[in-house]
Parts: sequence; structure tokens; C-alpha cells
Amino acid sequence: PITGGRRFSVILLNCCADYASMRHFLLSSGPSRRCRAMVCKPSRQFGKQFMFQSFDNKSTPQFGKARVEALRATFDRLGIDGFLVPRADEYQGEYVPESAERLAWLTGFTGSAGVALVTRVEAVVFVDGRYTTQLTSQVDPSVFTGGDLVGAPPAKWLADHAPNGFRLGIDPWLHTGAELKRFETALSEKGGAVVLLDGNPLD
Repeated sequence: PITGGRRFSVILLNCCADYASMRHFLLSSGPSRRCRAMVCKPSRQFGKQFMFQSFDNKSTPQFGKARVEALRATFDRLGIDGFLVPRADEYQGEYVPESAERLAWLTGFTGSAGVALVTRVEAVVFVDGRYTTQLTSQVDPSVFTGGDLVGAPPAKWLADHAPNGFRLGIDPWLHTGAELKRFETALSEKGGAVVLLDGNPLD
């Protein structure tokens, strides 16, 4: 209620002793402070540091090859030529639960933004400029190549590289309507199509 439903980063406010003073601090502070804080009702554990983000290294690039091959093995049954794996869940939030970390599970890449496109012959992981170095250290270069999430995102890659008749499989819960339209536009020019799958083959 205090933050108006917007998305904010979380910091621990050591300057406030209780919920009332924290609320007063936020409401009386300028936007530059409010935009970096979120208030929760205190508990007996107040004062301990709680973090949504973990810096534990959970990258598993050694499994990339086998997992990509297993994904490709489902293509004929699903009637697709490629599949998109975004770092997203059905709520399209910045933070996703471990059960939705499909991109990290498939590729080894643990950054907060990225998409993998696996086709019958290629596997591309699209990241922005923040993660180019991290990507090279976390994925198997014999399996994955890097893509530009900003300058040449998956829709543009499909328009430039997908063969005629290409059928792209997606989990519709993990993509926005705007993304779907971009994929459909890119593939319609090649006589291809987007296939909305009933389930996610990685699950």
C-alpha cells in the first residue's frame, strides 16, 4: 500500500526502529529514497538482514549439452522446430522462484535477464550488455552462442535466421502478448508460425 504496487528494490532500513517510524520515513522521504525501499510488518526477527537475492553460485554448465539434446528430442512430438526459454514465470516479475529458473537449469546462465532459443541446429542465449562476460563464464561454448537481447532480440533473430516454415514453440504463460505478436510477425514473413504449447517441455 505504501509503495503503490510499483516494483522496488529492497534494502534494510537500519535507521527505523519500528514499523510506524519506517512508514513515516518512507512517506516523508523523496522519491529517490522511496524507490529503493519496501516495507513489511515487523516480526520478532526484525533487525536481521533479509535478502531476496542470493549470490550463491548455482551455475551448472556441464549439463547444458545433455539437456539441450533432451529438449530437441521432444521437437518432433510437439511439432516444433525451436523452443524459447525466457527467465520468467507466469507473473512476469523481476524475481522468479527456483522452480521457474528454467533458463539457468538449461544453460547454466544465472543472470537476472535472458532468453535462450534452442532450434534443431543452434542454441543461442540472448543477454544484455550487463551479462556478456558472465555468459561466457557460465555456459558451455560448444553448445551455446551469445545473442544480443537489446540490439537483436529473439524476434529479430528469427526474422534474419529462421528457415522457411519454421515453427516456434513457446510456453504461453511465460511471454507477454506484445512478445507473441513480435514472434508471429517475424515468422509470418517466412511462412512459419508460433505454436502455443499445452505444457513446458522442460518441466
